[in-house]
Amino acid sequence: MSATQAKYLLQNPDQPMFNRPIEGLYPAGSTFKVIPAYAALVSGARGEYTPWLDEGVYRLQTCDDAEETAGWCYFQNAGAVALGQVDLRAAITRSSDTYFYSLGETFWGQRESYGETAIQDTAAEFGIGSQTGIQLPREKSGRLPTPAWKQGLHENNPDAYPDGRWYTGDNVNLAIGQGDLLVTPLQLANMYAMIATGGQRYQPRIIARTVDGVTGETVIDFTPRLEVDVELDPTALAAIRDGLNGVTAGSTGTAREAFATFDLANYPIAGKTGTAQVAKKADFSLFVGYGPSNAPRYSISAVLEEAGFGGDAAAPAVRRLFEYLLGIKELPEAPLADADRLAIDRPLISAGEVVVDDVADPAPTGDPTPIEPSPEQSPTVASPATTASPATTAPAAAPPTTDAAPDTTAPPATTAPPATTAPPATTAPPNSDTSESAFAWPRRSA
Repeated sequence: MSATQAKYLLQNPDQPMFNRPIEGLYPAGSTFKVIPAYAALVSGARGEYTPWLDEGVYRLQTCDDAEETAGWCYFQNAGAVALGQVDLRAAITRSSDTYFYSLGETFWGQRESYGETAIQDTAAEFGIGSQTGIQLPREKSGRLPTPAWKQGLHENNPDAYPDGRWYTGDNVNLAIGQGDLLVTPLQLANMYAMIATGGQRYQPRIIARTVDGVTGETVIDFTPRLEVDVELDPTALAAIRDGLNGVTAGSTGTAREAFATFDLANYPIAGKTGTAQVAKKADFSLFVGYGPSNAPRYSISAVLEEAGFGGDAAAPAVRRLFEYLLGIKELPEAPLADADRLAIDRPLISAGEVVVDDVADPAPTGDPTPIEPSPEQSPTVASPATTASPATTAPAAAPPTTDAAPDTTAPPATTAPPATTAPPATTAPPNSDTSESAFAWPRRSA
């Protein structure tokens, strides 16, 4: 590698050397909704056909007069769009935030029956909060916030975190994949692979086998390693899978446009869109899915930073990958992109218009050390389904939030800072799956 190439890679502000699939920490957004859905079904907190009236705005049932006056009680769908009567399947397909807000409050308000960490315990069962075990360095475990975790912040640093209580709003935000939850893209791919397999979670591998360069014989065969094999509830899984299939194939699915011309009849795809709010950034676009859903082979997650709605950006990216993986289309023989050519045979023109060559040192264009949890590029993770794989000092009032407006006043989620106020709202299209609330807990997701 020449000095030019090294400088391009190490000093590029987009941080191409940052291994986002295993080191990047992101809010899961609505892709996380399968977790409270499964927890509700197996615990009996809500039945698969129990109707829920989505009126666009959800009011916490536990608010007192003071909280009501302060505006701490209300959460809403993107743009406060009312989706009408939904059950669990439709709530997944259409990404009803109010349905999952209500589950978050139910689990916390009735914690004597369900336990304090019903959602977190289910998430942990699906691998959230733990490393996948991939044989690469620096893999992150993510962050699965709990009441004990929040109390620990307070006890370790009471000046910074004067209130260690876990509020209903913390649980409500967690139910839609926001708040202090952080995941890696590979964890998401593994989580959905586990839904596809019915309870098996494998250690992701990057090598199938090594072979002798002369004889062609296999030297080491890296056979799949089963990490977890649990018997997930088949009835609950069937309902969730139906909802995920509806995301791509249903007339009201949030990814229906992205998969409108995809051959779903022969290659059905199950998945979930997500639109995650990130502090001081535009919304992150997510899609996680597996396919073919009737005989799963691949689990794919895509996280596109500051790209908007999950159905508009991440879902089309995953659709294209499925077309190549399933043999629907051939991979194009594309020429090198300009950035690739720059790294190979051209001097780098930095953002400051400083020419970098093998002699002169470049003017700094960014910190070469990876920055987390909000790196500046978009990871996509694909793995075989069979081998793959707010904390606050007190609730604070917030004005209506928007379909694509980041929580610009909130600090990064590498810590759990005090609550701040979310930005004002604009209208979002129906069935856009922004995970967000209004007049409510700010999300400091990343």
